[in-house]
Amino acid sequence: MRVKGCLFLLAGLLIGACPALSHGAIVQMADSMANLGFDQAFSVGGSTPDFDYGLISASANAWGTTGEGYYIHSYSGVEDTAPNMTYSQCQWIGDEVRTYQEVMTPLVVGDTYQVSLKYRQFVVGADTRASADLYVSWGDYAGGLYDTVYIPASEITAEWKTLNYSFTYAGNSLTPNWAMVLRTVGTIDSWSGVCVDSLGQVPEPATMSLLLAGLVGVCVRRNRK
Repeated sequence: MRVKGCLFLLAGLLIGACPALSHGAIVQMADSMANLGFDQAFSVGGSTPDFDYGLISASANAWGTTGEGYYIHSYSGVEDTAPNMTYSQCQWIGDEVRTYQEVMTPLVVGDTYQVSLKYRQFVVGADTRASADLYVSWGDYAGGLYDTVYIPASEITAEWKTLNYSFTYAGNSLTPNWAMVLRTVGTIDSWSGVCVDSLGQVPEPATMSLLLAGLVGVCVRRNRK
């Protein structure tokens, strides 16, 4: 009976820990995207900023933007694992910026799509700027967005944090060219922004395999007794 109980427990853990077994495949969005570390620097916006941390213009950066009164820049020489980062800033005449990239992989009902990214407040030396709200979504960058994760400005500090974003496609009506969308939302008549960097694959949970191995060992010992 103890062996059967252990087997049932192991089966439940496997089903709960592995969405692919019951809900479809897991797709790493980063495998179908480009310029994940913003190493191809770029600058767009209403005017030339009065600050520059190694800014280099580049046309083929893979990212698009939409909004009013904004800056989106790549900066080098910042404290991160990658040499560059992007910074989107809402100016006083506009309250929202959208940075997006079309993901070149088809959507399949039941599949789970995921991507990892880092975010933080803009702090370089003595230059510290107010944070804006960050919304991470997928969909039509100029229209409907789905499965949005909201990170309030109050939680965006000078420390790099990691977000593992994922969604399971449920058959939403959408054109074939779907995008990952980063929305920076500030307050009109103020200046605020968010830094984003180091998009990549969501790591597979190694702890689950260790837990399963441990449970197998417990079952074996109990059976011998």
